Parts: sequence; structure tokens; C-alpha cells
Amino acid sequence: MGRMSELHIDMMNAGWEGEPNEYLKMRARQLELQEREELCPNCFTDNLVSEENNELVCVECGYDFIRVNKALRFK
Repeated sequence: MGRMSELHIDMMNAGWEGEPNEYLKMRARQLELQEREELCPNCFTDNLVSEENNELVCVECGYDFIRVNKALRFK
């Protein structure tokens, strides 16, 4: 299921009666406040495993990444 479908279902379960865009803005603010693990730039899952100091691999999609100045780049 896609991320937008999950958000739509969450919005329905919460009984949101306002504008859908306002709900999305509220959820975005909540996500900014939560401390989350780093997501894979390719498949957007939190399955990154550190191989070496600046190298990571995604367990889900198998891509290798390298950290360059706090950003992840494809290796």
C-alpha cells in the first residue's frame, strides 16, 4: 500500500472532518518533531545498515550508499 493510502486511512480512522491538505500539514509537522532513523533514498524504508564508517547498505533494496557531508549518495 502506498504512503498516501496509509495517510488517507489514518485520516479516516482519526475522524478528520477538515480539509485533507490541513491533515497532511499536521502530519508533516508531527513527523518533523519525531526523531526518525535515516531512510533509504531509493525505497524510503529505514533498513539501512552501516558497513563501514561512511558506507551504508539498504537491506530492503540492496543499494549501497556513502555519506557525504551529512547526505546519502548512491555509491
